Amino acid sequence: NGGLYDQAHALAPPALAQTGEISEEVKAPAKPVSASPGHYVLCGQAAILGALTATGKLLEPSQEGVLSAWEKNFKKATQEAAEALSPVGGHIMRQHILQEA
Repeated sequence: NGGLYDQAHALAPPALAQTGEISEEVKAPAKPVSASPGHYVLCGQAAILGALTATGKLLEPSQEGVLSAWEKNFKKATQEAAEALSPVGGHIMRQHILQEA
């Protein structure tokens, strides 16, 4: 019994010595991530945030073309929110929901 600092009470296992070789699993390229229903849910939340942001900007004075300005602000804020949530969500929002190239 070595008290509080003996190896029996260690939080992590001891580190293994590195050999300098990388296993085949690590060398393999990463698999692409496919979209799940959760990504679409997050895109919906991003769209709500985008609508709120765009509507808030309507209150600013000297806005010409209010509807087109709202749409532009909505798309920009929605895209930024989706990209902040996940890269896949940003891609789905841009390519499939907002349909921008």
